[in-house]
Amino acid sequence: RLAGANRFATAEQITRAFWPTKATPVYVASGMTFPDALAGGAVAGKQGLPLLLASQSDATLYTGQEILRLSPLRVTMLGGTASLSAAVATRLQRLVATP
Repeated sequence: RLAGANRFATAEQITRAFWPTKATPVYVASGMTFPDALAGGAVAGKQGLPLLLASQSDATLYTGQEILRLSPLRVTMLGGTASLSAAVATRLQRLVATP
């Protein structure tokens, strides 16, 4: 069983268990409401890619650390700015590996 201190930490634990090395791309969805993560989870699962969570206004330490560890070439934000603010998108995009 995988679990963390909260839903963001749990998402991090899942990606660490199933993607022990780098992964590209990575999806990020809102961890505060379920629709984007529910639909995004199906897409990410079909593609064999990780799905991380963030709040609408905060990238969370867990998500940021995991993006740094996975070193993706692209992070796809799900749900638009109503779900994840432009500031969150900017913060996470800054962590993306450059080829």
